[in-house]
Amino acid sequence: MRTIIGLLAAGALVACAQTPLSEDAAEPPAVQPGDLALLEGSWTGSLTYRDYSPPHEDVTIPATLEADQLDEGIRLELKYPDEPSAYDRSMLIASDEGRTLNSETVMSRTATGDEVTIVTTSDCEDDGRPAQCKVTYTLSPRVFEMKKMVALDSGEAPFRRNAYAFVRLAEAD
Repeated sequence: MRTIIGLLAAGALVACAQTPLSEDAAEPPAVQPGDLALLEGSWTGSLTYRDYSPPHEDVTIPATLEADQLDEGIRLELKYPDEPSAYDRSMLIASDEGRTLNSETVMSRTATGDEVTIVTTSDCEDDGRPAQCKVTYTLSPRVFEMKKMVALDSGEAPFRRNAYAFVRLAEAD
């Protein structure tokens, strides 16, 4: 009888050890439906970028942003007041499940108070060289920041390629 009880107990332990704890598994990070909506509206700020020419110094220029919600995502229209002929129109589009943002893999999403930080990674090129890019998006009702870090596949030290820092324009009374 002890042998049978011992075998049953051993079998139960083996079964428990092989059962995945699916209900305890953490959900992969994902952009939430309201995250990008925080961007809608008018913003003012700056772009700081690393010059491609040696000595690769940082350059900072004023920038404005208009963000509009469309069916497929958020349309971003960037303008640079000191360089009227320079502008950029792009989209921020999260996949249906939120695991990618503009084909970049969402690595983390954290929320603290009314601020959301999303970090993405992707294969990229920088100045024609293969690299890994990491973009950090910080969104809140008053602040929007987007910073792109580049790690060249050649093994050089990672560097900041560009960083946008915006505050929301005040609403007229």
